[in-house]
Order: sequence, then C-alpha cells, then structure tokens
Amino acid sequence: MNIRLGSIIIPLLLALPFSSALGKQYQSHKSIRTAVSDFLTDKNSHQLDQIQIKVNRLDRRLKLHLCDMPLERFLSPGSRDYGRTTIGIRCDDDKPWTIYVSAQVTIHKPVVVAISSIRRGQLITAEDVMLENKNVSTLHFGYLNSIEAAIGSIAKRHISVGKILTKQTIGAPKIVRRGEHVTIISNNKRFSVRMAGKAMSDGTKGKRIRVKNNSSKRIIEATVTAPGVVTVSS
Repeated sequence: MNIRLGSIIIPLLLALPFSSALGKQYQSHKSIRTAVSDFLTDKNSHQLDQIQIKVNRLDRRLKLHLCDMPLERFLSPGSRDYGRTTIGIRCDDDKPWTIYVSAQVTIHKPVVVAISSIRRGQLITAEDVMLENKNVSTLHFGYLNSIEAAIGSIAKRHISVGKILTKQTIGAPKIVRRGEHVTIISNNKRFSVRMAGKAMSDGTKGKRIRVKNNSSKRIIEATVTAPGVVTVSS
C-alpha cells in the first residue's frame, strides 16, 4: 500500500495548538501578575495573616517577549508597598522591557475607635474606646493600635461614635494649668531644692513652661514632670 507522507504530516502540524508556540515567545500575563503579588507579599511578610493583594489584569493585547532572565521587581517612584500602588517589572536580557502594574494591598489591623461620642477637651477613658479591625492601608493620618495609648489622653476635637482615634485627634493631658501653684524642683549633682512657684502657662508632661518663683519673683523655664510639679537643672 502506498502512503503519501506529505498529506499526513501537514494536517498533523495544523492540528497542533498554536498557543503552545506563542507561549514560548511571549511572557505570560500570569507570570507578570504573580511576580507583582509575590513582591508585595514579601514586602508585607510581617502581617501575612492580615493582608489582601489584588493585582490588576493586563491589557490582553500586550505581548512582551519571554524573558531569558528572572524578572526584576521594584516599587514605582512615589509608590508605597500598601494601599493603591504601582509595581515595576523589568526584563534585563538582550531584549529588555519594563512594564508597570497597578495593584491594591489591603491591610486590616485592630485599631482604636470611639464607642461613645467624645467631646473636645474630654479626658478619654476605657469606657469611651474599643479595638476594631479596620483597613489601615487607607489611613493617611495614623492610628492607635492599643487601648492604653488612648486612655488618659485629651480629645483635641469632637470624635463621633465609630471614628478612628489618631495622634491628630488626641493629645497629652495638661497636668499643669496657667496660674496654678506648682512645686519647683531644682536638681544638681549634690542636692535637690524644692521651691514654691506659679505656672505662667499650661503644660503637658515633658513640656517646658515659664514659671514664677514665689520667693525671688524671678521667671524661669522649667520642665513639667508630674501634676503640679516642674523641674529645673542647675
């Protein structure tokens, strides 16, 4: 029986999936998106149990040649490794290319929120706040991650129920008030002297304020160290 090889070989070649050949020529979109996801995972490895990464899909028409080297990954200038970000992927072989891929990194953490309405100037207590999981990747003004960090502070402005407490919304309490009688402690290497004085301004712990010495009538600068107590070093 005579067999015509040409008539058999050509149909077989046509039957082979053309995509397999293309796969060897072009970098798969999946490999690029995986490189982005792995890069962001590494950057946020300290909070893996609280992170969600979404890498945007690439344009289907995009065709980049298959890189002969491991893909390089880097943060786009001005980008962060959380929130809305852009990651650069670079091929550095003899046919170099670079592409920028947008992604969204969502990080949830327990943060301090108000469970009751807090008035401006109000001293915050444990009954006013609680911890609640929030998306911190969108918080540009910081947050508190412990109840202890909020208790004993003063609200700088009104804080409504459910609002996140930040360092911009709370401050240290004033433990010395203007016009208040205070104890001035003067320390040196050999001894410590206590004197009566009068605060010329309000003060939080660690703040330097002007104080009038009741005996000498001199006005000096001292550091607030405790309620009603200021310290000077001589």
